Amino acid sequence: MQNKNGDVKNNFLNIDNATKIISSIITVGGFIWGIITFQTEQRVNETLEFRRKLWEKRLDTYNKLSEITGKLIVYRNNQQAFDSLQEKFDFLYYSSMVMVEDTLVEDKMISFSNAIKDYKEKRKTEIHLKFKAIELMKEMSKSLKKKQELLFYEE
Repeated sequence: MQNKNGDVKNNFLNIDNATKIISSIITVGGFIWGIITFQTEQRVNETLEFRRKLWEKRLDTYNKLSEITGKLIVYRNNQQAFDSLQEKFDFLYYSSMVMVEDTLVEDKMISFSNAIKDYKEKRKTEIHLKFKAIELMKEMSKSLKKKQELLFYEE
C-alpha cells in the first residue's frame, strides 16, 4: 500500500505533467493562430496593393485620355492635328483603356468616337462634339471616385 506522501507525490507529478501538456498545446495553438493571422493579413495587403496599382494605372490612363479629348476639341479646326489626335484616341481605346475602363466609361468613349466621326463628316456640330467630350470626362471622373472609394474605404 502506498502512503499519503506517495499519493501526494503522484498527484503532484500528474498535475505537473498536465500543466506541461496544456502549456505545449497552448503554445502550438498560439503559433498556428499567429501563422494563420499573418497569412490572412498578407493576402489582404496584397489585394489592397493590387487594387491601388490598378487604380493608379486607371488614373494615368484616364489622364492621358482626357488630355487627348481636350486637344481634340481645341484643335478641331486643324485637320492634320485633329486626325493625329484621333489616332491617339483610338490607340488608347484599343490598348490601355481595355485593361482599366468600366462599362460606363466604355459607352462614353464609343459615344465620343462616334461624335468625332459625325463632326468630321459634318453631320454634327462642334457643340455636339464638345458635349460628348464633357460627358466622357465626367464619366471618367465618376469612375475614378467610385473606384477610389472601393479602394480606400472598403472594410
